[in-house]
Amino acid sequence: MGTAPRNDGIAFQGVFKQGSTSTGTDLVSHDVSGMTWYQAYKLGYVTPVNAADYYVKKFSWSAGIREAGTFTNSWVSLRQITLGYDLPGSLAHKMKLNNLKVSLIGRNLIYLYNSAPNHINPENQDDTGAVSAFEEGGVPYVRTFGFMLGTTL
Repeated sequence: MGTAPRNDGIAFQGVFKQGSTSTGTDLVSHDVSGMTWYQAYKLGYVTPVNAADYYVKKFSWSAGIREAGTFTNSWVSLRQITLGYDLPGSLAHKMKLNNLKVSLIGRNLIYLYNSAPNHINPENQDDTGAVSAFEEGGVPYVRTFGFMLGTTL
């Protein structure tokens, strides 16, 4: 009894290089040189790749170091900006204070440079595992803004 061809999984984009062959659903080897994956699929020369198999083979350390899971993680960010204003002393004295300051604060405003692939959060890398490039449900970029009113008595 033969194996039923897959009709789910990963469908690739691109063109097969010269000299490429594939065993089709008819179990015969076919030259797919210069064909797109979709053209070869329509002829029955290739079948979709099971998604789980694809990602294990592409990113698993057990299958060797994979390029997509190895990258330089360098960045430059604008971590915090604080704009403050000391209110006039006469206003502070009316409230029986020595001084009064108001400030606006912005944190994690922008990454000026980020070498991580696909603009992932470079500070979310918490391991060196093979799939660290995909964040595995990691924390997204979070910007915070605040207001501060400060004084000394």
